Amino acid sequence: MLRPMFATALLASSLFAGQVQAQMASKPLANDDLAAMAQDGLDQTTIVSAIHAQSSSFDISASSLRKLKQTGVTPIVMGAVFAAVAGKQTPVEPFVASAPVHRNAHRQR
Repeated sequence: MLRPMFATALLASSLFAGQVQAQMASKPLANDDLAAMAQDGLDQTTIVSAIHAQSSSFDISASSLRKLKQTGVTPIVMGAVFAAVAGKQTPVEPFVASAPVHRNAHRQR
């Protein structure tokens, strides 16, 4: 009798774990997730690790950053948010102005 109950519990927990992983894979980490983790008391190392471990969709507008601060998100976590957002942007070649080239410059001998 105990054996079938154990097998049922094991199957249920496996299905639940698979469902949680599927949800995590399909839903990127967002500002609300960070706020919830901070309010739940997760330490900043754990939150930063979560940022690095999964896809994200952060809002870094001024009002959103203020809300994150109000919910207890630390500056270190916000730094990880900026790094995650910057990592998604397409790198742009910096503009470098060159000095004009004079074709008929006097040569010194």
